[in-house]
Amino acid sequence: MSSVFFYGSLMSSVVLIRVLLGSGASEQAKLEKFKSIRLKPASLKGYIRSSLKGEDYPAIVHTGKKQDKVTGILCEGLGEQDVRALDTFEGEDYLRSPVSVTVDEDQATVETNVYLYVGDPALLTYTEWTLTEFVSTGKEGKWLEDRIMFYQVDLVHLNP
Repeated sequence: MSSVFFYGSLMSSVVLIRVLLGSGASEQAKLEKFKSIRLKPASLKGYIRSSLKGEDYPAIVHTGKKQDKVTGILCEGLGEQDVRALDTFEGEDYLRSPVSVTVDEDQATVETNVYLYVGDPALLTYTEWTLTEFVSTGKEGKWLEDRIMFYQVDLVHLNP
């Protein structure tokens, strides 16, 4: 089993489950998936989160500064198919990379993976992206209605 630290749109449980299960998932399948994974608030030190010009999702930037920290969700219990779907969803501008995160609940340090932005650095705005804004401005809902956003992920689920 694998784990990944999410700091952007995948912190939304509905976006996450859409990526992990595809468009045709039943309510029962969604419930079973939520039972099989563990979601824990966590933080990644030495990084900052940045909005990207023209996009609804963020990137993280390594600063190496101890005072810099990105809050997010550690997702544990992911299978190979889940990781394939996540890799596909993140695309070529993000690279799954090993990091250490601190779990909020017990301050335990956990080795995990995160998707680091390797796209055009000129797109970084260095302004904070928030899940609250993503949800409250309707971007989350628009994403879920936009089949193009998830097209490649749906192909992964059709061809496991």
